[in-house]
Amino acid sequence: MRAILLAGALLVPAALGAQAPDVSETLSSGTPDEQRKALDAILARPASSPSVDMFLASAVALQLGRVEDAGFLLYAAQVRARVDLDRFPPKGQGGDSPGVLIGALSMQVGQAVNPALMRDPKAFASAIARLRTWDAVAPDPYDPGWEHAKAKPLAQARASAETMKGDALQPAENMVRLLGTPEYFEAFKVLQDFNLNPSTGQPPPDRIAAARKAEQTMAAIEQRLGIPGLFSAPGVPPSRMNAAPAPPATTPARQPRRVGGAIAEPKRLRFVPPTVPRDLPADVPRTVILELTVDERGRVVDATVLRGHPSVDRAVAEALRQWVYEPALEFGKPVPVIFTVTVNLR
Repeated sequence: MRAILLAGALLVPAALGAQAPDVSETLSSGTPDEQRKALDAILARPASSPSVDMFLASAVALQLGRVEDAGFLLYAAQVRARVDLDRFPPKGQGGDSPGVLIGALSMQVGQAVNPALMRDPKAFASAIARLRTWDAVAPDPYDPGWEHAKAKPLAQARASAETMKGDALQPAENMVRLLGTPEYFEAFKVLQDFNLNPSTGQPPPDRIAAARKAEQTMAAIEQRLGIPGLFSAPGVPPSRMNAAPAPPATTPARQPRRVGGAIAEPKRLRFVPPTVPRDLPADVPRTVILELTVDERGRVVDATVLRGHPSVDRAVAEALRQWVYEPALEFGKPVPVIFTVTVNLR
């Protein structure tokens, strides 16, 4: 159950595709005209499309230069995947879990779509506006694309789905507001160009200085507007944002960076499942949302529960602190990052 990026095309096992496996196959390996028609079909019914199809359609939209469509489909796919994994508990576990494929697709497609989308603030704003009105719960009858245990009732799934969509919308809407600020957007472009530069080796001092200046400009605007962005975290008072002393001019700052834009969420290398009580009451929520801080070595140094339940919060946080990730890169070097993780307990 792996996603493979080959010559710009995303290939996935048809068995995990969706209600119509040929849709996934067409999106991943069809002719350009077939892919375009499949993309338009997904956009015509986003309320009933499974997450895998939406991820693949996002990649096709980006290849066609339809950045707004690509962004909407990416974020909708990420939300729908979370909703479906909660609503339709998969029978496959570990390496056989559909979450493995979904995580790989989310990373691969996100690494391509996010930088392009944030480079176009109007398209970004339109994509998020479409996400806001989109229904994250697919109507019955619906097949998420994997074998699953008994599905949650539609009403119960809808209640948790609204929370999950809200969790995705808040940081995205923050970035829409920030990128809509001309000074912030100009600084963002400078920093993104620096981070996405394919050249190897130490960048010249003038480029490092320009990138550092862009960082400082973005951080100052986030602080002034009180909007959490790439250089600040939710819940941190503006007076405490970016309070760490600046490093030498030739060295990039080493305070944790929030994943997004030019910094992709790091790949998880080691997984430790949470240990929860076997007699956990049925009314205890099985979804826990945490904010992780991962250092330059890929080690989890902090796990803060954003939404959960006292009965399971500690066990989940302790398990996540044992996870190991590939280091995230900025300025071509490993940096600490902050990002949100959702754990679905079984």
